[in-house]
Amino acid sequence: MKNKFLILVIGGILGIFVGFLGEYFFVKNTISKLEKEKKECEIEIEKSKKEIERLEKVIKKILPPPKEIFALGGKVIKVKTNSLIIEVPQIHPLENTPTQREVILTKETKIVKVVPKSPEKYEKEMKQYRLKEKELFEKQKKGIAIEKWPSPPEPFEEKEIELKEIKVGDEISVISKEDIKFAKKFEVVKIKLLEE
Repeated sequence: MKNKFLILVIGGILGIFVGFLGEYFFVKNTISKLEKEKKECEIEIEKSKKEIERLEKVIKKILPPPKEIFALGGKVIKVKTNSLIIEVPQIHPLENTPTQREVILTKETKIVKVVPKSPEKYEKEMKQYRLKEKELFEKQKKGIAIEKWPSPPEPFEEKEIELKEIKVGDEISVISKEDIKFAKKFEVVKIKLLEE
């Protein structure tokens, strides 16, 4: 009886030992596989980073970011006494330019609303443009070089307004004398309120 009990105890201990040993090798094998997968992922991440850098260079060659910006367009999100806070889109996909800007008004700032011209006025300007264009085509046929072609008339005109006419949610464009590419706050010489 004692021998059977001793065999059971030894068998139990051996079973536990074999179980722990199996668990150890299973865990070790799993860790080894995970480490291998981690190294493979790190290699893939490095390849992806290099590909992203390469693509950024290609994009900058095809679509180079502007060196300077003097005009922006965006939505008014706050109107203050002598300034506006506007939300603007990114200027270039590969540059981190501010999307919220404070536009400072000065005594020289001109504020205008862009409104459609009357059909009669626009048609009159188009007729004058077409006549001038026809005249220049005739000169060109005769071999006369044309240095400057006229621009067609715009269907809109500017009407001066006051700051109080600009409301939150309005779309505006602003023009500055200085480079405002990365500026979060800047003075403007002109604000155009775009009519809906």
